[in-house]
Amino acid sequence: MENIKSHAFQRRGKLFSDSRLPLSIVTTCSPLCPSSFSEHHHTTNDNLMGFKHLDLSNNVFKGRDLKSFMNICTLRSLDMSRNNITEDLPSIIHNLSSGCARYSLQELRLSSNQIMGSITDLSVFPFLKSLDLSSNQLSGKIPEGIILSSQLEQLSIGSNSIEGGVPKSIGSICTLKSLDMSDNKLSEDLRVIFNHLSICSRYSLQHLDLSINQISGTLPNTLSMFPSLKRLYLYGNKLNGTISKDLRFPNELEELYLMSNSLKGVIDDYHFHNMSMLKILVLSGNSL
Repeated sequence: MENIKSHAFQRRGKLFSDSRLPLSIVTTCSPLCPSSFSEHHHTTNDNLMGFKHLDLSNNVFKGRDLKSFMNICTLRSLDMSRNNITEDLPSIIHNLSSGCARYSLQELRLSSNQIMGSITDLSVFPFLKSLDLSSNQLSGKIPEGIILSSQLEQLSIGSNSIEGGVPKSIGSICTLKSLDMSDNKLSEDLRVIFNHLSICSRYSLQHLDLSINQISGTLPNTLSMFPSLKRLYLYGNKLNGTISKDLRFPNELEELYLMSNSLKGVIDDYHFHNMSMLKILVLSGNSL
């Protein structure tokens, strides 16, 4: 199952100083580097002013070190994945959003740390386009009224312990292209989830990964309302019931993973009418 699992953020590459990414920095530190870095730059960011891209992944930085970057008014992307960040998410967001960097930041990667707490209000980053919080220790339900950036295109919060479902506020993001909530503890009915996503995200959503959760229900007939959807991962859930004979999948769908559920019924050519883009279909481990 792990071999076929797909995440919305497969590219974890470094950010290098080249013509495409001007004024970038890639840093690999010894265990002593974070403390000296933070102590020096907490009071002055002169040497970092003008930087647009910072990749500090694979180090031992802590959440408090984010304060060192809050006044870099040109900062567009920050990668601090695979560090030693153990604080709760609201504290981390506060450390980074207390300065002018919150107005310029478009990409934030904090994956593979030990961040605790629940998903919090992220409206402090009005121009954020990509957020990766996967592989942490986040828990609880996402608040129904949570406010996210209206420009968000990629949201990855897989491999945590998030409960409940997908709130309407996420479905209200009209720019959302990729949503990865795999490997959590989601238990909402699938039809409710798609109903919430259909508010506005249905026009832009291309990648949806809800695999390895506890989602119940059956495939909704509203799937065809997602015209841009190319990759749909629903395997490893508790889906059941009979697949409707009126169900139609999106015409642009390229990959569909439904294995390891309890779906019943008959799937025939009608369900895949006009789906010339479909390349991968996995239905094993059901009762079809």
